[in-house]
Amino acid sequence: MRPLKFSVIALSACFCLAAQAQDALPSFELVRQQYRDNNQDLLKASYLYRRCAALHLNVSSVLLRKKQARPAQEYEKLASHYMLMSEAVDKELDQRLGLKTPKSMTVVSLAVKHLSEIYNQRLQTNLKLRGEYIAHDLVLESELAECIDPEVFAKKLGRKSLPTH
Repeated sequence: MRPLKFSVIALSACFCLAAQAQDALPSFELVRQQYRDNNQDLLKASYLYRRCAALHLNVSSVLLRKKQARPAQEYEKLASHYMLMSEAVDKELDQRLGLKTPKSMTVVSLAVKHLSEIYNQRLQTNLKLRGEYIAHDLVLESELAECIDPEVFAKKLGRKSLPTH
């Protein structure tokens, strides 16, 4: 009976650590490496695009709170572009697998919403600890710098960005 009790406690501890680690997203470089290591795993590409979309939506929200509507709109446009890129990758994957997903943008939107919540928690924590949402958070600053240009971001994966309208 004791080994079972120990296993349950150890398993519970693992779940707690996993829940805490969920707030820490893997680095873009790590996910890009996984993409390359797994024969250009399209799920990784879509995930990265969704991360950029979520980050841009959060920046847009921060800018709106600061009464900066025009820059907020630009970040929202970037988020939309990344969501379209993610949807295109998802459709490409579905095509390879012989699947047809009728509401692919809904899937993308739900994933971006989840990632946005993670970023929002980080921004709120930063505000409480540093008095700023993004400033002095080296990870967020570097992610924003990487996500600012979808064409360059896609090229790092060896992919093409969607044309802008």
